[in-house]
Amino acid sequence: MASFRISKHTKANLLLLLLALFLSSYQLSRLAAADRGLIQIVCHESDAPEVCVQCLNSDPGAESADKVGLTTIVVNCLNNHADSLEDKLSNMSSVSKDQSSKDVLMECSKGYLDSKKDLLSAIVSLKSDDYDNAEKFVTATLYRHFSCLWSIKKNKVVKISSKVACEMRIYEDLCQIADRMIERL
Repeated sequence: MASFRISKHTKANLLLLLLALFLSSYQLSRLAAADRGLIQIVCHESDAPEVCVQCLNSDPGAESADKVGLTTIVVNCLNNHADSLEDKLSNMSSVSKDQSSKDVLMECSKGYLDSKKDLLSAIVSLKSDDYDNAEKFVTATLYRHFSCLWSIKKNKVVKISSKVACEMRIYEDLCQIADRMIERL
């Protein structure tokens, strides 16, 4: 049986390597904890902290993001909801038997489609540090959302499912969260 001898120099190098690995993993865990702390702080300042945390936790890049990165993630969540609402309202319009309901639902769907374009522009603005424009784009999407809600309430025949209504509330919360985050950049 062969025996291995490790020199003192090699032992010292291995010990240093292990120490370096331990310290780097300790620093990474502290960094991740610090970033989760930033997420909690940013979301605590919002009107809907649960929605904010859920959105940010859905993106693995959130833990390493700064405030602009976190804001961009929220705008991405908003864009995903706009996409979903546009699709759902378009489908509801296509199966509606009432023409006025069909028109309202299609107009709402178009509003969310236009909002997706504005949200992509907001992301470009955030990445180029043009926070005023980013805020204008997000605010425009919120106005379109309110216009859709007003049209639905005005037309007493339009019926939306509780699932769509919930998604619309989350969309509204995300708009307000994004606006507030942009204001604080």
